[in-house]
Amino acid sequence: MGRWDGVSVRRVLLHAGIVVVAALWVAEEAGWIRVSGSGVPVEEDLPPPAAEALGLVAQGVIVGNGATPGVVILSDNGRPPEMVSEGQAYHEDLRVEHVLADRVILRQRDDNTPIVLAIVPPAASPRAGGDAAANPANPAGTAPSTPAATPPTEAAAAAPAR
Repeated sequence: MGRWDGVSVRRVLLHAGIVVVAALWVAEEAGWIRVSGSGVPVEEDLPPPAAEALGLVAQGVIVGNGATPGVVILSDNGRPPEMVSEGQAYHEDLRVEHVLADRVILRQRDDNTPIVLAIVPPAASPRAGGDAAANPANPAGTAPSTPAATPPTEAAAAAPAR
């Protein structure tokens, strides 16, 4: 029985632990098991992103990092937009779970159903298409009602002045 002293038992347990960790690492790298270290649900488990769900529209996001939570700007049925951080409740029945660059994942409190909202880009402003409204005197970009003065032509300049 002298063979199984304290040092031998510790050595066997250490080697068994190394083998288990190595096997788990190889299985994860090979795709045999799924491990989500970030806490973000796996894509297959979520519904496809929708531009609007339950009257909610995600107008913009500020993606967080490990130390700071992300923030989403949510608008609900024409109400003014509201900024909500990850983990906070939006009204009484929704909670913002994750804020990503292209979508937001919400959870309903009643049945824990995930809702994925796609980020809706802001409406294209008239200035984004061109410089039609670049003139501050004419912000609407319409043509002026009076014709612009044209420089005199050579024939008009050569005519004698009366």
